[in-house]
Amino acid sequence: MRHGRPVSAWPGFLALGLTLFLAAFAPPACRVSEARDRSASTEEQKKDFVVKYETAKYLVSAGQLKEAHAQLKKLKRQARGDVEKALAEEAYASYYLAKRELSDAEKHASAAVDLHPAFAAGFRTRALVRLGRGNSRGAEEDFRSALSFDGSDVKCIRGLAELYLAQKRDGEALPLLERYLEVDPLDAWAQDTWARLMAADLGYEALPLDYLRCLKNAAVSRAELAAILVVALDAAERRGASPGPEPSSPRPSAGSPAEADAPEPGHDPGTGSTDYEGRWYTPFVEKSLARGLMRLYPDGSFRPEDWVKKGLLANEVYSFLARSAPAKVDAVLVRPMEALAPAGSGEEPPRVPGTGYSDVFILSYLWRPVRVAVELGLLESESSTAFGVNSTVSGREAARLAENLARLVHSP
Repeated sequence: MRHGRPVSAWPGFLALGLTLFLAAFAPPACRVSEARDRSASTEEQKKDFVVKYETAKYLVSAGQLKEAHAQLKKLKRQARGDVEKALAEEAYASYYLAKRELSDAEKHASAAVDLHPAFAAGFRTRALVRLGRGNSRGAEEDFRSALSFDGSDVKCIRGLAELYLAQKRDGEALPLLERYLEVDPLDAWAQDTWARLMAADLGYEALPLDYLRCLKNAAVSRAELAAILVVALDAAERRGASPGPEPSSPRPSAGSPAEADAPEPGHDPGTGSTDYEGRWYTPFVEKSLARGLMRLYPDGSFRPEDWVKKGLLANEVYSFLARSAPAKVDAVLVRPMEALAPAGSGEEPPRVPGTGYSDVFILSYLWRPVRVAVELGLLESESSTAFGVNSTVSGREAARLAENLARLVHSP
């Protein structure tokens, strides 16, 4: 009532009706804009949820459990959908694990796994809880499940490796440690444990950490290559492969001219050379020389610090295989060769038949070694047109070569 008269409601109804009418017939661009705004709002909510989750996890790891619990309550209230609910349950599981209330921790971790079956962190947290409750078998299953969804989760890799170490399953822990070091190569615990297990696996008293480091190098020296080759062949023999054939007397390289500065076979490692003595790699160099894996230079030196070049490496491999597995070398060299391409202008000899690399020539002492190394899958060319004779060899390339060489030598 206003001044004793009733107030009409019609103007309000008319305004509401007009608003609804305009909304129904709003231009498409307006509706798209509204949808975009709603989508942006949803994304912001998701980001806010993730921040709360990470904050809660940090507070738990820092031991600030009272603050963490307050954050967890907010997290659970905000969770929408199975994924967010799974995150909230996993965060609660971490909280109860930190409080050593393991029954509640396992309940929340299991809820997280049920809500999101591909949730690696849920499996990992439940594995840690089960370890605490003495359920090693369940913990192992959960660690494996977590790694099947996230193979680079270092916490899972370490947890499973430590479980195997506690159970004296060193052989299963070793590849996990290698996997761990691929993700985090500077972890001191992983380095020391890997070196200890590898030494025991190969029957060594100890394995220097320098060996592990050289596997990560962008370029390896001759001494480092000797260590990589010896370890790979020792590992192949120790893990059940039959010993390779005894090297026969040095075999000529079918008339291919040898480069004047190439290493020569037939030197006793105990005579003439002292340039590799007194270093971590000394026993590896001596063993590589005794087995014919590496050779001394004509002047009797080993030159341990020289970088390994792909061309000379192919030559070393060829020399070793020619004495240790001649049938496999012959199987490559007796295959029909491609016709020689016409010699180009200038003084360059024609390219090698069967390789086609611009840096390996028919008159080069490297043409047979390169062909054998490439066709047996021991070395890869730098490109489709060049082998990379003068390129250095990385630790990863050297390790791959060593594994393939060991497999080749020990295969029937």
